[in-house]
Amino acid sequence: SFQDDKQLVYLLIVPMVFDLARGKRAHTVMDVIVTVAALGAAFAIVQYGLLHFDSLGKRPQGISHHYMTFSGFMMLGICSVLARLVFGERDRMWPALVLPAIIVALFLTLGRGAWVGTSIAVAVIFSLKNFRLMAAIPVVLAVAFALAPDTVTRRMTSVFDLQDPSNRDRVAMLNTGVAMVRAHP
Repeated sequence: SFQDDKQLVYLLIVPMVFDLARGKRAHTVMDVIVTVAALGAAFAIVQYGLLHFDSLGKRPQGISHHYMTFSGFMMLGICSVLARLVFGERDRMWPALVLPAIIVALFLTLGRGAWVGTSIAVAVIFSLKNFRLMAAIPVVLAVAFALAPDTVTRRMTSVFDLQDPSNRDRVAMLNTGVAMVRAHP
């Protein structure tokens, strides 16, 4: 059954990282994470630009089998890179070079949940270093919005559109859930 359940291996990633990323190996593990994120981002950008993975029906999935898993990988990549840049004392050049590609790949997945999660993680990382760094977040989002392709900007603005089918579906599920709890608390 391992063939059918190979994605369950993802559950082992966290304990493996806790075991492997200690002491002298921490920098090496971080370099591997950053490099894999950069490779995945490059592949996703190629998927978007050349292979036309540019709609809600066909999103870049990078090195993963699903765009949502991939957007989660990109979120972790951004957090790893940012942690290296903000808290690291050396070896910052490679992460600084690949960060824009990873950010672009995350936006191209059109995964709004990963966008929100990444924004919160970035805010936490910045606030841990220096609370004033949080002032950069709206600036980065504004630049991203200004430079993003139409597909991405439409997806960004659809978060606030109550006529958007996925938002209507979420509101309907929320209302149904509330009604179920009220009926059978």
